[in-house]
Amino acid sequence: METKRIFLSYGCDDYICKPYNDDDLILRSKKLINCLPLKYKVIYESNFLKYVQNFNIVMYQDTYLPLTPREVLVLKFLIKTDFANKDDIAKYLNIKLNKSYSNTYVTTVIYRVRKKIKLCTGRDLIKNKYGCGYYLI
Repeated sequence: METKRIFLSYGCDDYICKPYNDDDLILRSKKLINCLPLKYKVIYESNFLKYVQNFNIVMYQDTYLPLTPREVLVLKFLIKTDFANKDDIAKYLNIKLNKSYSNTYVTTVIYRVRKKIKLCTGRDLIKNKYGCGYYLI
């Protein structure tokens, strides 16, 4: 009976023969739930930066930042997490791109991203806590 109440709360008020079979109710409910037009997009935002998933770009307010795909991945990771060190960023790149990267490479990518953000916006949005890692303002 509890299963019926749960599925009826999702909008399954179609005619179902009684005594009904639990499997029929579950299948009908799943079909109706999958027909719902609500498709939520994952949005990553910080105070100033926003990752636009449809175009795989990062925006500063309404300004497009011309970044390479790896730089976009690094910024996306920094937006998702509050704080990340070089090892975390290298592991994330390894998972996403199936290639291992050194801490020196991560430092270089962060430097490039900082420089591009500074040129486009005039602000330094990536900060470094010495010996710990990076975070966004």
